[in-house]
Amino acid sequence: MRYPLLLLVACALLPCSASAQMRPHARWQQLQTQHFTVVFEPGLDSIAQHAGRRAEAAFARLAAELSVAPKHRIEIVIGDNLDFSNGAATPLPDNRIYLWARPPADDLALGYYNDWMDLLIAHELTHIFHLDRAGAVGRALRFVLGRVPFGWPFFPALGTPRWATEGLATYRESLHTGTGRVYGTYHDMILRTAVLEDDFEPIDRVSGETPTWPGGQRAYIYGSLFMDYIADRIGPRAHRELLDKTAGSVLPPPWVMNGIAKRATGKSFTQLYDEWRRELEQRYRARAEAIRANGVTPSERVAGGERVAWYPRVSPDGRRIAYAEEDGRHTPMTVVLDLATGGRKRMRRNGVGALAWANNSTIVTTQPEFTDPYTLYSDLYYQHADGQQRLTRGARYDAADADRSGRKLLVVANAGGLTSLVEHDAHTGRDRVIVEGRPDVQWVSARWSPDGARIAAQRWQLGGRHDVIVMDTLGVPLAARPQPWIYDERATDAAPTWSPDGRWVVFTSDRGGVNNIFAFDPENTTGLVFQLTNVLTGAFFPEISPDGAWLYFSAYHADGFTIERTRFDANAWWPVTYQAAGDTIPVVIPPQLGTASPTRSYSAVRSALPRFWLPIFAHDSIQGTFLGAFTAGADAVSRHNYAAALAYNFGNGRTLGWLGYTWAGLGNPLLTLNASREYDILAGQSVRREDNLSLHATLLRPRWRSNVAFTLGIEGVVIRRDSTERVLDREDRLLGAIAGVAFGNARTPAYAISAEDGLRVSLAARRRFDTDPVFRDATYTELFGVARGYRSISAFGFAHHVLAARVSGLHRTGLGIGPTDVGGTGDFLPVRGFEDGDRIGFSAWSASLEYRVPVALIGRGVRLWPLFVDRVGASLFADAGNAQCTAAQAALYLFCPGNQDRARELLLGAGLELYSNVAVLSFIPVWVRAGFAQPIKGPRDTPRFYITLGQSF
Repeated sequence: MRYPLLLLVACALLPCSASAQMRPHARWQQLQTQHFTVVFEPGLDSIAQHAGRRAEAAFARLAAELSVAPKHRIEIVIGDNLDFSNGAATPLPDNRIYLWARPPADDLALGYYNDWMDLLIAHELTHIFHLDRAGAVGRALRFVLGRVPFGWPFFPALGTPRWATEGLATYRESLHTGTGRVYGTYHDMILRTAVLEDDFEPIDRVSGETPTWPGGQRAYIYGSLFMDYIADRIGPRAHRELLDKTAGSVLPPPWVMNGIAKRATGKSFTQLYDEWRRELEQRYRARAEAIRANGVTPSERVAGGERVAWYPRVSPDGRRIAYAEEDGRHTPMTVVLDLATGGRKRMRRNGVGALAWANNSTIVTTQPEFTDPYTLYSDLYYQHADGQQRLTRGARYDAADADRSGRKLLVVANAGGLTSLVEHDAHTGRDRVIVEGRPDVQWVSARWSPDGARIAAQRWQLGGRHDVIVMDTLGVPLAARPQPWIYDERATDAAPTWSPDGRWVVFTSDRGGVNNIFAFDPENTTGLVFQLTNVLTGAFFPEISPDGAWLYFSAYHADGFTIERTRFDANAWWPVTYQAAGDTIPVVIPPQLGTASPTRSYSAVRSALPRFWLPIFAHDSIQGTFLGAFTAGADAVSRHNYAAALAYNFGNGRTLGWLGYTWAGLGNPLLTLNASREYDILAGQSVRREDNLSLHATLLRPRWRSNVAFTLGIEGVVIRRDSTERVLDREDRLLGAIAGVAFGNARTPAYAISAEDGLRVSLAARRRFDTDPVFRDATYTELFGVARGYRSISAFGFAHHVLAARVSGLHRTGLGIGPTDVGGTGDFLPVRGFEDGDRIGFSAWSASLEYRVPVALIGRGVRLWPLFVDRVGASLFADAGNAQCTAAQAALYLFCPGNQDRARELLLGAGLELYSNVAVLSFIPVWVRAGFAQPIKGPRDTPRFYITLGQSF
């Protein structure tokens, strides 16, 4: 790496990746079952015990039905550092599953579950069974080399399309639990709408990553129901055969997916996909005719229309409507729409969460924010035209509602996998718990009645029951609408709200298989429910205007959600009657397998032991051959991270190698130890050996919208030369200090072709002192810096245009440092149109200005080939740069005098680039740039054409 000091500081902007980590400094504990080690944060003991039992049950079933079981113990890590519901699994460096305790009862797709841990473990453990498999060649190589982090033949399923891996795991979560996304209505709604609105995804688009709706969920939605179709049409062993043929493929599976399917099922994936699509078209069109026969509810579009537009709320005066939006062109926003003029006010927010009006000018909502590099909690905020005010810190609140005074806020509190209903006083900051959290009950959302005397709330209960209940302000239920069975399906009743007169509780429900809006009278205990809408796709998050004239809701379409409205007229409703099951719905308790060992402290060192090694072979004509090995590893919670290499030359006895180790046991800062030995060949075939030892501390300060990192370090360097030139010391011993800072607040919306609206700045300095100068004092100083700025421009195209600028430079003084060069298409001191080295010196700078334009949103591949082209952009650019030597340096270095004559004229070039976001092996996104650069000033005048990887900046 040409500029390791600057790279060290720039890479310190780790919060983006750290947000997906566990807290490495927590006092982790662990327990063991027959096949698992469960690692968990303090306070999650009961969840860990339960997870261990459910993991053993899932393990037994997967081994019997899907695949050969992994041989070694699997680590399950359970954390509570995120106010999101999620899980992850990886076979590298070992089989590990990461689970977050927060239940997803409020998630449109994940909310249909009996037991969150059971469903989550079934999904993630399927990944382990799938990705861990290898054929005979792979198993033999892993026996010798260990778990080498590579795809075929070590881990053949890595790099296969995400619809195959995520689709299988999502299918198995439903098969194992009897609930989940395959049996829920959300995935079905998305495919039904895609068919009815002629936007069903071709298999090549499902195999790639594109921001068009449904974005990152595409692989789960299409993949899970496609896998369900394969199991239904081919038979229960179809998936096992697919895994067997993938693991045993003699060619890399990503390139031969159709052949694998044909050997496993008799048909290629593309054939099966086309058959599945035709079956869905027939089924959904018949369903649509049945819905139309009862009359489709007329509605008019108010706002939204792409990706997410949720939680419509009408202001108390009825003049405006607010909603949460994420349209792919902006970061998430609270949008306030004037219903009379159509004028919009956008207020930037973190994430997409529920909101409510505190008064006619102020909105209360919840937003996630970092409390440290690993912890992301949700808090209360006021938003208004002049900005926003944070009301709580680390409170972990969600789903906010406000009474008519705007002072009493009703929220769902989350902690330790439990949820409770809480009243928060916005003036005093005091909390009053209305309903305590329990393991068998989860609270999703709640709304004050217009008079503030009652609460309508969505409640999940063990067994997957979603009820809308009405309670008083002390949490005592006043009425509960009986939960019906519909065609042997369980309905999810959600998002309750009140009519302005308090007469009706209005909610959304998927009873009958399609999400519609319903209402009931809380004073009527007969269970009579009225249906308000009859839509082809789905209707969510109802809201009634203050005058009682309009029903607003989020309506689903093939390109996302819109805010729509229809008349709120009780005379147009129709009663729906079902067989009410009340409290007699059977709750299925899954079997509990195995026993767990007593809890003890987490063994991070044992978890971090190396799991693989790779041979090193390095040869040159002067030094001969070096033979050695490389390894790397990390423990389950990333407290220890390391990579090391060591090689030996049997001809001359020299060794080379390096070690990089980061300890996160303090949480913040991170401590990094680096050690290395390298050799350079100098003029006359003399050898220069450099031994380097350094220790760095990096302090991270992440926020949702920005990141700051500070790095301080010390280092020692020993340089030995076998040269006989007396102008050089045979040995230099250097002690040094380094310091750096990095800052970034640029944002990148889903459709963006570039970073937008912000800065990215990195600055670093190093000073090394020669402790034993003889012929020459090798003390030197170097300063590095790069600043990038971005400004979005609303214009034509699928994304914003962007005006981008960059300035970078370095300054070096002293005799112990070498020069640098300017030119080329590199990432630090580029001047496109010139070659590296067209300017050389000890002080150098480069500047770039670009105007970036979106060209095309392709979002397509070629059937099942592992290549996907997404966004294409173009940029007009101008680059300038130069490098110089001082007079003292010119007297010492032969290249300086000539360079000084040239350096009076800077390098200047301009040109055009076309670039595209391309995914290789379905999941490795890279930017590919092809450019034309014309030198304007400098030693060249011939235009250059080039192709390179990565964005210019």
